Amino acid sequence: GEVCPFVAPAGSSLVCTQGPFGGYSHAKDNAIDVNLNSYTGALEVVSPASGTIALVDEDVTCSTNRECSIGGRVIIKGDDGLEYLFVHINPEDSLEEQNFIEAGQLIGRWSTNVAACSGCWTGKHIHAMISPCDNTYCEYVYRFNCDISTCASGLSTCSE
Repeated sequence: GEVCPFVAPAGSSLVCTQGPFGGYSHAKDNAIDVNLNSYTGALEVVSPASGTIALVDEDVTCSTNRECSIGGRVIIKGDDGLEYLFVHINPEDSLEEQNFIEAGQLIGRWSTNVAACSGCWTGKHIHAMISPCDNTYCEYVYRFNCDISTCASGLSTCSE
């Protein structure tokens, strides 16, 4: 991506709490979770690349608990050939599928109105995926162009 999609309040740092194919909900999932537990404000999510808005979904039902919402999701098809997915967000009202989006344009904020659901998701975080990707934490840090600490799944830090 051209820009880091996670815009945290000043003085905060991004923490990856689960990496690709991690031991909890990512066992079959090529994704990362960016932790928000230390933030006092809302984490904003911006488009990491210029491209097309492929999907805007304001309320997604949990696959393991149909009574539970996991918030909204947005998919961006980047001009860089990558597809970016963000879940547990409130999409911006101005987003419309098939419209062009600029890198750095606001796509949503963490879903503050979505309670953690048993068996579905826990804690404040943004679930993010990039396709295609080589499925490593280091690749995510590189592709997202962010300063994100190492995922808790035991993956090593990236080297230059």
